[in-house]
Amino acid sequence: MSFIRFLRLLTRRKVIDNDLSNSQLRRCLDVFDLTSIGVGATVGAGLYVVTGQIARDVAGPAIVLSFFIAAVAAFLSGICYAEFGCRVVKAGSAYVYTYSSLGEIWAFIIGWNMILEYVIGTASLGRASSEYIDSIAGGAIRKFFIENIGAFNVSGLGSHPDFLAFILVLLVSMIVASGAKHSAVFNKCVTTVNMLVILFVLAVGLFHVNPSNWAGRQQFLPYGVSGVLAGAASCFYCFVGFDVIATASEETINPKRAIPLSIMLCLVISFLAYFGVASVLTLMVSYDKLDKFAPLPEAFKATGIPAAKYVIAVGGLCALAGSLMSGIFAVPRIMYSMASDGLLFKFFARIYERTNVPLISITFAGVLS
Repeated sequence: MSFIRFLRLLTRRKVIDNDLSNSQLRRCLDVFDLTSIGVGATVGAGLYVVTGQIARDVAGPAIVLSFFIAAVAAFLSGICYAEFGCRVVKAGSAYVYTYSSLGEIWAFIIGWNMILEYVIGTASLGRASSEYIDSIAGGAIRKFFIENIGAFNVSGLGSHPDFLAFILVLLVSMIVASGAKHSAVFNKCVTTVNMLVILFVLAVGLFHVNPSNWAGRQQFLPYGVSGVLAGAASCFYCFVGFDVIATASEETINPKRAIPLSIMLCLVISFLAYFGVASVLTLMVSYDKLDKFAPLPEAFKATGIPAAKYVIAVGGLCALAGSLMSGIFAVPRIMYSMASDGLLFKFFARIYERTNVPLISITFAGVLS
């Protein structure tokens, strides 16, 4: 009998109170705020690097079909999040959806998976941002750390202690700790710059397209249908950041309308950005001549516009900053929700009254990342 009771405890479901006034968090985010956070998470560094890699080695110019297939799959997933977002207006995204539908043990597993996903992703983005800045500086930062601090010669560690990545993550954590509205303003700024750079790439690139790069089946589909499907599998990961929107349900002014609408807008904008850049890139340069690590700057250089690399560098930095902020923004909300339910230490659910955010959770997530 005690074993059956134990199983019931593990699978008990959370009863959701959808009273919008019953929350410690401040409801201050609108559709525009949420959409910018979602776009910042999805239209990241992958646009500037992964697009060229997939076109070069996996799908060829047919990467545009890969992005379309991936976008359809992401849209179907987004509809599921949108429906749950209408029914459950609490922070926690997939964690709280699982708790209310499947039970406690599955919610606990999903919650920890999400924390690990975002923390590892944030750490990777911090490292990528550091490498990106270092590449612009001609490797001077890496050289400084190795010469003045030392190098690692241990398997599994980086080549040197990357304090720049550490500082970048902590700076973004401080912005997130200043409040949800400040986080949204920061994200709107970097996302706007990122979108302007993408528009620059599309507008200028269209004057340098070569239709022959898409001419014929062999040129457009060099890797066949299997390449398109393999590319779609990789392209899907470019869209997965939209779920950060659902973590902000408890800070949204009208979540039953704003969450579904912002998820749909985020996916549409992200698809147009990826589809547009992939089209221009593969029309400017033959897919087999794309650079593996810097496809966009090298494509513009090949068409006689080498100065475009500086504009693209700014866009890449803003894309990384937006993705970095979205990751650090999501983790404390999940930890807050789990702690409120008693599945994490209660102090992770404490809200700092001045900014109405879970400050301890933000500090923990930032330092761990």
